[in-house]
Amino acid sequence: MGDFDDWKEKYLGYVDSVINFLPYKRMAQWKDFGLDPLSKVSKPDSVMQRVKDIYVMEIYSILFGVLAGLPLLVIYGIAFAFLSVFMFGIPLIFLAALLVAWLLLLILSPVFTILYCLVEYAVAKMVGGTGDYNTHFNASVASGLAAFTFELPLMVAYIPIGWALVVPCVNYLVMIVAFPLNMLRMAINLYGIYLKFTSFRKLHELSDGRAAAVVIVPIVLLVIAVIAVVVILYVTMFAAMLAPFFLAVAAAGADGSAPS
Repeated sequence: MGDFDDWKEKYLGYVDSVINFLPYKRMAQWKDFGLDPLSKVSKPDSVMQRVKDIYVMEIYSILFGVLAGLPLLVIYGIAFAFLSVFMFGIPLIFLAALLVAWLLLLILSPVFTILYCLVEYAVAKMVGGTGDYNTHFNASVASGLAAFTFELPLMVAYIPIGWALVVPCVNYLVMIVAFPLNMLRMAINLYGIYLKFTSFRKLHELSDGRAAAVVIVPIVLLVIAVIAVVVILYVTMFAAMLAPFFLAVAAAGADGSAPS
């Protein structure tokens, strides 16, 4: 365990370095929750403060993502501009629509979080949970914020990795180097889920099995909802592509049945 503890302390030092560099100092509280959730789960912030935290997390996620993907964004931007010259601006219109949709998702992200927490809270009450919604909302959001802070050094590391991925030949080596980082990122996300489990177990006074249900059931429902939306979109697109064909067949049938 000595080696693991040494690596853990070093990594947390990297986390502190990134937090100290960024201007939003509440991230230190997010990290503290991740290290000791049971002592902090009963001390909730206001919902509006958590909404602000969600926006800050989303903005920093986008910032690090843009920095890591900047070369590709430039390449795709040039390609879209070039294609728009020959396609009456359609690619740029499509890109603008994607940006508008992305902006709407960013603005509404706290709303989606509140709705998701309501589902969690409903499941908690169904299995006998005793906590109030404000404490539940704080614990759920704080778990995600804590996982985000633990990912900060990885986000910084992904910036040169993202730039190197556009270099021919080198990109294969970079993907090998990035693999353990991806595994670590997955482990941190799983730890964020574990933080929810331990927090819900305490604040709702639930057994391990019931606390696990509060975490797992909303995830399953979310996966089902996403699959349903994707299926509906694909069916709609497929129907739209086939609509001219069916209209042409119907028109031909109508002409063939008309009296001469």
